[in-house]
Amino acid sequence: MLTKRNKQLLLFVVALFTLSMKGYTQKDIRVDSIYSDVFDQLSTILKGSNPSFKQSVFLVENAFYDNGISFDFYQSQIDEITSLTRLYNKNNKLMYKEKDSDEVGLTACLFKVITDSIPILLENELVYHPSCSYNFDDYTGTNDWGHMFVLSLLSTYKGNCHAMPFLYKIIADELHIKSYFAYAPNHLYIKLFNEKYGWYNVELTSAEFPIDAWIMATGYIHLDAIQHGIYMDTIGNEKAIAMCFIDLAQGYIRKTHSVDYSFVIKCCDKTLEYFPNNIYAYLLKQDACNRILLAELKSSTYKTMNELIENDKGAKDLYNQTETLTKFIYDNGYRKMPTKMYLSWLASLKTQNNKYHNNNILKFTQPKK
Repeated sequence: MLTKRNKQLLLFVVALFTLSMKGYTQKDIRVDSIYSDVFDQLSTILKGSNPSFKQSVFLVENAFYDNGISFDFYQSQIDEITSLTRLYNKNNKLMYKEKDSDEVGLTACLFKVITDSIPILLENELVYHPSCSYNFDDYTGTNDWGHMFVLSLLSTYKGNCHAMPFLYKIIADELHIKSYFAYAPNHLYIKLFNEKYGWYNVELTSAEFPIDAWIMATGYIHLDAIQHGIYMDTIGNEKAIAMCFIDLAQGYIRKTHSVDYSFVIKCCDKTLEYFPNNIYAYLLKQDACNRILLAELKSSTYKTMNELIENDKGAKDLYNQTETLTKFIYDNGYRKMPTKMYLSWLASLKTQNNKYHNNNILKFTQPKK
């Protein structure tokens, strides 16, 4: 990339690292204030006539960095990818002739820009846009929660099944093309629609187009989870923004080391208000309730959880709520996918792609020679 851009990215990476290393104590009320403000802003966005996923994602990620990142820089990186996609589309026409060819062309070119390194002539200079690759070193954000972010992906070109679909949707929104999320166990991917072939899946982590049958057969998905819309169902813009409350809660946990689980529950409830069957909101809320109960037991004079529940009405109500959440999670088909199995499945997306990729989509996503 350009020298000026390299300098900008270097400064951006340094800023992210510095801000992520800041400590937190219970007396640091500024962090609580930032997260509370973002909660209110996200709530306002959802009530608006044209809710912005891009703005929602930035607010959540910037909260983790104490509002230390410039929105203008964030927008400039998005503008660059958007411009590259339009330029690539202008010079690479697809073998697709239906009435939605303009939109389909843009979706295919966006896929190309994100997953492949391509040379583009931009303002009389040859610019090589690097591809985004999977961050196998810290794909769950265990070492640095920032690795889950679009901000990190924009600066390092490494991401996971959270950041990469998020970036795709943000750019798709900028291009005024429709895109949707879909859940699989421990995973998020893109679903698109075209007039000729209908719905199809876009897997950015492996740059493939897997068919539904493969995802169902190999992705550790219980049939009940599909029937209840937990997995593989399309997630529109409003629900996508509602998902940001889960990210806000998870960032808060890692930022504060779980100082206030009531805030986490508040975030989960807001997600469920707009996305009633979001399994990850249920899982996070269940965990938060359990942790509150354990904290109450630790601070009480009771020796066992049963004693606390029998003698404390508030604790009993919270315990009953936890049991209700647990039942919902199980009845709706959620089963925890072991980490080793997930990594194996992820690797198979690349090594066994001949068994599952959508040949119809591959046909028209190859530009004309």
